[in-house]
Amino acid sequence: ENSKMSLEPLSEYSPEPPFTPDLPKVVTSGMSLFAPASDKKEEQEKEHSIVFDYATWGLAEKHELSGQTQIKTMLPLTPKQVAQAASVAGACADLKGFKVENASEVQHYCGEKKDAAQLALVRFEREDDRNHGLHGEHVSITVDLDRKQVMGLTRMQPYLNNAHFVNHQTALNKAVIFLKAMAPDLMPEYVVTPELKGQAQSSKADAKMDFENNPIKLGDIEVHWIGGHKEEMVADGTKTEIHGMKVKMYIPKSELWTWVIVDKQGNVETFERDICWNFREFRRETQLWLHDKWLDAQNLTLPSVIVPQASQAIVPPVEMSMP
Repeated sequence: ENSKMSLEPLSEYSPEPPFTPDLPKVVTSGMSLFAPASDKKEEQEKEHSIVFDYATWGLAEKHELSGQTQIKTMLPLTPKQVAQAASVAGACADLKGFKVENASEVQHYCGEKKDAAQLALVRFEREDDRNHGLHGEHVSITVDLDRKQVMGLTRMQPYLNNAHFVNHQTALNKAVIFLKAMAPDLMPEYVVTPELKGQAQSSKADAKMDFENNPIKLGDIEVHWIGGHKEEMVADGTKTEIHGMKVKMYIPKSELWTWVIVDKQGNVETFERDICWNFREFRRETQLWLHDKWLDAQNLTLPSVIVPQASQAIVPPVEMSMP
C-alpha cells in the first residue's frame, strides 16, 4: 500500500564524499563500442561505431507492438506520485538546491517479449533557475511505482566536466554497491566484487577494458566492458562535456541491458536498466527519457509542475519492496 512508506531499504546507498582518483589528466576522445553477446555471436564480436541518431532511437520496433503504440505519450502524475518519485530520487542523489521542474507518466519499452512498463519521470532543476531548461543542468529519475523500482537516473551537472576518471576497478566496485541498493534483483547482497586482472590496452585513463569474449558474471548480470563515457550539456551558455566511467552490463534472464556510469568523485552519474537494443539496425529501442537530445529530436516537451523546492519539500518516503 503506497500510503505506508519507509525508505530503509534505500538507506544502504548514499552518495559518498568526493575523492580524487590517482590518474593522469587526459582528454576523452570518441570511442568505438562493440556489440555485446547474443545469438549471432560472430556478428556481435565485430567492432561497430555507434551513430547516435536521436531521431530514430527510442521508438521501439517499427512493426505493430501488440497494442503498445503510445511510445511517446506523456500522462499527468498525481501529487502523491510526484512526491514518491522525488523521495526515491533523494535517496540516489544530492538534491540540495534543486526543485522539481517537470513530471510525467511515461512508457518504457522492454522488447517484444515483455509488456512496456509505466514509469514516473521527474526532472529536477536548480532553484535559482541557472542553466534552466532543455540541455541545461538537471537531475532526472524514472521510477516504476508499481514495482517500487528505480529504472533510471542521470545527473547533468557542469562540475562533472573535466577529464578525471576513476579507475576501472573503482567504477566496478561503485556499480556493484549501487546495484545492491537500487536493483537487488540484479545484484544480490552476497555478491563479492572481483579484482580485475590486467589493464586496458592504453595509457589513457578512460580506455575501454573489454570483457566481450568472456563476460564477468556477477549476480544476475554480465559485465561486458568498462570504459570512458561522455555526454553534453549547456552551462552558462557554453557547451560542456560531462565525463564518467561506464560499466556496461547484460541481463541474460530478460535479454536486456543495464549500465552504471560513475563520476570522477566516485558517485553514480547515470544509471539505466532494462534497455532493449536492436542488433539488426544497431540502435536503441527503449525510449531515452533522461536524455535531452532525444527529447529535443522527438519534439517532446515535459509537463511543468509546481511543487515545493526539492531540497526543502517534506515528502513521504517510498517503501521499496525489493525482490
